[in-house]
Amino acid sequence: SMLNNPVTTHRRIAYVPGDVSLWPGLTGGEIIDLLLRMGGHQHTAKTDALITKFALDPTKKARAYSKGNRQKVALIAAFSADVDLYIFDEPTSGLDPLQELNFQAEVLALKAAGKAVLLSSHILAEVEKMVDRLAIIRQGEIIATGNLKDLQALASLNVQAQVQRDAQALAAFPGIMYFKQVNDS
Repeated sequence: SMLNNPVTTHRRIAYVPGDVSLWPGLTGGEIIDLLLRMGGHQHTAKTDALITKFALDPTKKARAYSKGNRQKVALIAAFSADVDLYIFDEPTSGLDPLQELNFQAEVLALKAAGKAVLLSSHILAEVEKMVDRLAIIRQGEIIATGNLKDLQALASLNVQAQVQRDAQALAAFPGIMYFKQVNDS
């Protein structure tokens, strides 16, 4: 089983954290190759295409990289690896909008290839474009799971209003949940 052989299991997973730490003295290209080798993967033509697509300068030392460029290094290494499961934890923090679209395109390509992708994100637009199933986590607990349509029904808006007259009649309107009237005296 996967648990009995952690080394083999790790080689079947690609992981990108929300804030990537890199070896400051190595170049981006060296780090991508190191990450790939550590996972038992090769630098391929796909790696080169991803470096171009994400507009990364692989010759710069990591200490000179912005947060977005550190993120790109990890994403390029992950997308280059041919694994069963890709885990992305807030992966687009620090990426500009164009790179965010590139990220989404790569994830959709993984899905089309039948790969499993686990994505944590608080950017709803990003989630809507990519996910089949969703889990909502609040304070470390999963509070709801389902497809997007099911869970959109759970989204609600809190409205607080000061009114001159008694507003109790609003409680009967469709779509209004948890109506509460507070009288200031």
